[in-house]
Amino acid sequence: MSSEHKRIAKNTLYLYLRMILVLGVSLYSSRVLLQSLGVVDLGIYNLIGGIIVSLSFLNSSLAGASSRFITYALGEGIVEKVRAYYATLQFLHLALAILLLVVTQLFAHYLVYSVLDIPVGRADTAFWLLQCSAISAAVSIIAVPDNSLIMAHERMDIYAYIAIGEAMLKLLSVCLLSYLDSDRLLYFGVFTLVSQIIIRLAYLIVCRSKFKQERAKPR
Repeated sequence: MSSEHKRIAKNTLYLYLRMILVLGVSLYSSRVLLQSLGVVDLGIYNLIGGIIVSLSFLNSSLAGASSRFITYALGEGIVEKVRAYYATLQFLHLALAILLLVVTQLFAHYLVYSVLDIPVGRADTAFWLLQCSAISAAVSIIAVPDNSLIMAHERMDIYAYIAIGEAMLKLLSVCLLSYLDSDRLLYFGVFTLVSQIIIRLAYLIVCRSKFKQERAKPR
């Protein structure tokens, strides 16, 4: 088997391993989360999460485009072009993250207290959950260029390990809820935010150590 075929086989194995483990952890986490939050709070969490996904709909398209641009530049073998693409993608995703936060701040109060059908007594928690979710989404958006750099280099092992780590952090967050007696919904939003920050730092550290040349500022 040639080295190219071995690399494809390894990457496929890593992706399947990621999919199986993440799926298993997610299924278990969903059941425990329902038990910890209850039907009403879980519904509020899904509602707030749906709003954030709607506001960051451009992120998935930009993520795919980012990976293609970096892959094309790597194929040409021109390091300066990779650096230029990476710097541009960093700026665009930072701008998108800031835009998401601004839009959230402008409409959060109106959405929670006037538009959404949230049970009496849970509006304040939903408002702060929306803030945590927006910051979590912004952190995730900022991580896209580093994620794309990993994908362009076809380092599916790194991608799989970080994704599994993210799933385990979610499982840990869900399990911690059972030890809390106060507002579990708000705490889960905070735990999710902390998890996203840890994942962002993981991408940053890995890319700085593995792809230092491509991440350098363009001349």
